[in-house]
Amino acid sequence: MKKILFLTLCAATIIGCSKTKLSKRQASSWYVSLATTECFGKCPVYQIETKGDGSSSLLALRFMEKQGRYTGQFPADSMSALIGVVQTSDWESYKGEYLTGYSDLPSTILRYSITPGDTFGVRFESDRAPIELQRVANLLKHGEKTIDWKKVAAN
Repeated sequence: MKKILFLTLCAATIIGCSKTKLSKRQASSWYVSLATTECFGKCPVYQIETKGDGSSSLLALRFMEKQGRYTGQFPADSMSALIGVVQTSDWESYKGEYLTGYSDLPSTILRYSITPGDTFGVRFESDRAPIELQRVANLLKHGEKTIDWKKVAAN
């Protein structure tokens, strides 16, 4: 798994080099998020959202080391790779779902927006999604593991 993640990060970095910068206007409304759903076992259930400036939030719900709401900053090098892969993906061509039909598998839900009101969403299970979406998911999962998360105080 670590080898696959490493190769995905390398590929994402190479692919994303040409489109790794957002204008200030784009960065203010750009975001990508990943949410995982439950399964019949102990699958982690969480949501991570990253904005164009790298600011990120984590909502850890079940079967995670952390529980609750957290904020953090996506590392700059990983952020460049993430922007590159997200920006070069053809979001308009993707189907809304890539499902296996097995009720026990957790789903991954990706959402992406560069301007208010144009959010794209894709739900997939296992490796059913196009490779570009799997790369986006892997980069966000890597961020979930590597960001220095700060707990948000409860109101």
